[in-house]
Amino acid sequence: MSADRPDIRFPLKLKLVVFGGLLAVLPALAVGLGLMEVNASTLETQNREMRLAVAEDIAETIEAAIADARDSLLGVQQVLTNPAIPQDNRVEVATALVEADPLIETVAIYDQQGDYIAQIDQTGDGFTLEPLAKQVAQRAGSEPMLVDNLQVGDDGEATVEMVIAIRPKPSEITGFLRTVVPLDVAQKRTERVGTHQLSARSRIDVVDSERRVILSTAPDLRGQTLPAVGLMESLDTIVAQGVAHSGDHPERPVLVSALPLQTVPWVTRVEVPMDEAYASLIRMRWIVGLGTTGAAAIAFILALVFAGRLTRPLDAVVAFTKRLGERAFDARVDVDTRDEIALVAATLNDAAADLKASEEQIAREIEIRADLGRYLPEDLVDNVVRREQAMALGGERRKITVLFADVVRFTPLCEHHEPEVVVTVLNELFTLMTTVIFRTGGTVDKFIGDCVMAFWGAPREDAEQVLHALEAAEKIHRVLEFANRRWSREFGVEVKLAMGVHVGEAVVGNVGSETRMEYTAIGKAVNLAARLEALAHDNQVLVTEDVQRTAADQFVFRRASTELLTVGGEDATVYEVLL
Repeated sequence: MSADRPDIRFPLKLKLVVFGGLLAVLPALAVGLGLMEVNASTLETQNREMRLAVAEDIAETIEAAIADARDSLLGVQQVLTNPAIPQDNRVEVATALVEADPLIETVAIYDQQGDYIAQIDQTGDGFTLEPLAKQVAQRAGSEPMLVDNLQVGDDGEATVEMVIAIRPKPSEITGFLRTVVPLDVAQKRTERVGTHQLSARSRIDVVDSERRVILSTAPDLRGQTLPAVGLMESLDTIVAQGVAHSGDHPERPVLVSALPLQTVPWVTRVEVPMDEAYASLIRMRWIVGLGTTGAAAIAFILALVFAGRLTRPLDAVVAFTKRLGERAFDARVDVDTRDEIALVAATLNDAAADLKASEEQIAREIEIRADLGRYLPEDLVDNVVRREQAMALGGERRKITVLFADVVRFTPLCEHHEPEVVVTVLNELFTLMTTVIFRTGGTVDKFIGDCVMAFWGAPREDAEQVLHALEAAEKIHRVLEFANRRWSREFGVEVKLAMGVHVGEAVVGNVGSETRMEYTAIGKAVNLAARLEALAHDNQVLVTEDVQRTAADQFVFRRASTELLTVGGEDATVYEVLL
């Protein structure tokens, strides 16, 4: 506590005890008996929380779908802005990522003015060749992502379009990416929640800023526009405030809760019939009503005396908190009541100063993350910025899953092709592999010539690390098939990879010197994965029995027709993953 904060001479608790004691004698008797019989407050809170929990469930499902689509577009953006890939080849490299992605099927690419450039279309029903609307381009350039153009088909399935700006640098926009995001998973989740958690008379709707129904448990409402009554009348306010609202419907006996989504201007709306929600509330109202009627008369007289002095400083504090909500962190409030209200005011003043410093710190961290993200895994960047990453040399023993991927017959490739061709192919190959590894939660340890070493389980804990490593190997194999078609056509080059995967303990941490270090893994688990990769043939993924046993339910394996590995003096069985 700072030295200039006021002393508490007349505690607010004492004031409230004196004031509350005068009010509570008669009301407490009547209200207490009523609350013992019927706890209406608890009933009301539980019902409201239930509605908001349902709304939050649906909102999280929608936002997860939008976040996944945005991540996919960001992956395409990374390829399109990667200087290591020739500009004429970036669209085809990006096509490989889209074909390997299960969520998005069509991506249109526009230049800085919004003119159409190219389209990656797996459906045959892609976008027209028209330029991007100027209003859409302007909004996409000023927002992290733009979700717009809601469409509800004849079958009731809803889709939205997502547009993001291509930003090689935070302050530079070189074009735009546009895709269609299906909401069928969210609709199924809405129907499932409505069936299992609510009654048949209840209803769940998801509406956009124009009150159009995107998702609903009532099939005939999808695509319709709800009337501007009740909470729907203040839809813009709910979206702008970003907080949940609850109330009753002015035309029907139902209780309604509305929860805005964080990433798009949509609202999840849940309504429950009032007679179901408050079946026991009528009796409680009679009891509380009779008790509070007498208490209200006494409380009103006393409130006139105390309310003025008590509410004036509170009004000042409330006004100040509103200014803080408007991010006016330079403002201050002056309260000299010598009680807890003055203490709250002083604390808020300190909080305003801290918030201003925090905003400046966050801005610096964003710049640092953007720079470090080019060299380090995302988890390490976050830990370094938060000063949570140990920077001393050394490490800790962790269970990790290691993957080695090596270009087969790389030396003949170098001997029969120009160095520029080899470098171009390797850069594109490493870009594709790195993108897949990061998307599956892995860490790229290092590039060793034509070989990539990656691991899962550090620095971030990963309970599904074996499955994620095999998923990365499978996606790399699929992406490589597409990339080889272009390399063969343009350079006469076909790349084949040999991969080895093993799970085990290793020491993970900083290795090097005090002036230059790298985050890496060392141990028998790493050596064994490297030996598996050395035994693998063209486009073959070899794993140990530990990996096979862990992922036997999700992947197909067979005993590899290769010599056995020797681990600790004993032969180890080798399996091949059938991709």
